[in-house]
Amino acid sequence: MPESVEEIGVGAFVNCSFESVFLGKSIAKIGRAAFQQCTQLKKAVIAEGIKTISKDIFMQCERLESVSIPSSAALIDKRAFYDCTALAEVVIPEGVSSIGKNAFAYCGDLEKVVLPQSLTEICAGAFFRCERLKEINLHENIAAVGAEAFEHCGFLIN
Repeated sequence: MPESVEEIGVGAFVNCSFESVFLGKSIAKIGRAAFQQCTQLKKAVIAEGIKTISKDIFMQCERLESVSIPSSAALIDKRAFYDCTALAEVVIPEGVSSIGKNAFAYCGDLEKVVLPQSLTEICAGAFFRCERLKEINLHENIAAVGAEAFEHCGFLIN
């Protein structure tokens, strides 16, 4: 994305064929569903500065394997990574305080999630049907875990 871009609108790149995307420091706002159904997308890097990982931003990016979430983000909003079936591991950085409803639901290959100490809320269905999820580090700072947050996570052992 060129450095001149400051905002990406709602649904701006829905169903595009990018294999990777780098969202630079100049971008102040990313609209809902900006990269939804980009089925060729494998890697996404979001630079520091973004405060919210928008609703549906990478929803149904079925080949997304790697995502870099900035520590400036306080919220991973609803369905941000919904049905990103190739995502195997997610490291959520310090600074994120809330994971929204169904944020990682139906991420079928997701096996490991690293949560920051800053996280206080995991909303309903956040990891619903992450059927291969084996490891997630729940800690004492988490004050709320929503309904069905880990439903159908049959391999969850830690």
